[in-house]
Amino acid sequence: MPLIQDEIHNCVELWNAHSIRSQPKRLSVQPGKPVVLYFTPPDGTLDYVQLAPESTVSELRSEVLAWGQLYIKPVCV
Repeated sequence: MPLIQDEIHNCVELWNAHSIRSQPKRLSVQPGKPVVLYFTPPDGTLDYVQLAPESTVSELRSEVLAWGQLYIKPVCV
């Protein structure tokens, strides 16, 4: 499992570090690097966050822990 998790993590890091170009025909696309846009969204960006019920979080956490050691690498910005 750690090998698969490493590969997924590497893919996510690569994807989040690439640059999205501005697209004149698609005005809703925000140019920039996904990781930067996520942590420092442009002014006027709406926040649609909704907290999950603790029961759902606990259930999902127990499922993930059942796969083995929870393996999370820190994200570098």
